[in-house]
Amino acid sequence: MAHRVDIGELSLGGERHEITAMFADIRGFPQLSGEVEPEVAMLVVNQIMQVLIRQVDAGGGIVNKFSGDGLLAVWNVPQAHPNHVGAAVAAAEAALREWASWSAGYPGVSDVQFAVGIDTGTAVAGIVGTEQRSEYTVIGDTVNLAARLCAAAPGGALWVSDGVAEALRFPSALEDEGPQTFKGRPAPMRVWSLNPAQPGTEDQPP
Repeated sequence: MAHRVDIGELSLGGERHEITAMFADIRGFPQLSGEVEPEVAMLVVNQIMQVLIRQVDAGGGIVNKFSGDGLLAVWNVPQAHPNHVGAAVAAAEAALREWASWSAGYPGVSDVQFAVGIDTGTAVAGIVGTEQRSEYTVIGDTVNLAARLCAAAPGGALWVSDGVAEALRFPSALEDEGPQTFKGRPAPMRVWSLNPAQPGTEDQPP
């Protein structure tokens, strides 16, 4: 079992690491919040977050931060993970399947979904802030692209970058979504989607 690093053991500053970043964002929540009591809407959001957190933890990642009705999870920091790309993708697939199964039993709730974006590459990870107030964070282009993949993906979908697809050796379950344009990118880039209902994400070339 990988050694869990106590965030409190780390000092202020950052270091470059190879990471895998996963953003997840809820879709359909504005419509739900306008149709039910706020307490019910918040219960649905919390249920989704529980699903995501459970699968991230099970896959050896950490939930780095919450942002509105979404979250950022990372792998390979602060502790190393031997298969961080595969673990992140597997966690996202499992979370999407679990939510689809759970929400199917509740009319209206099944319309609330979440999208996931994953990228892998170099980022700076470390403690940001002061001695009085600080937090562990991960910043860099890898994190930014994961967020943009998530924002572009439809609800219930998992979109990954070319780097993730290459690390997975292009399993048959991946579908080419074609060139996509993202803010901050000088040219369109190829994006892949992965249907969590399909098997075949093992490390096998097409």
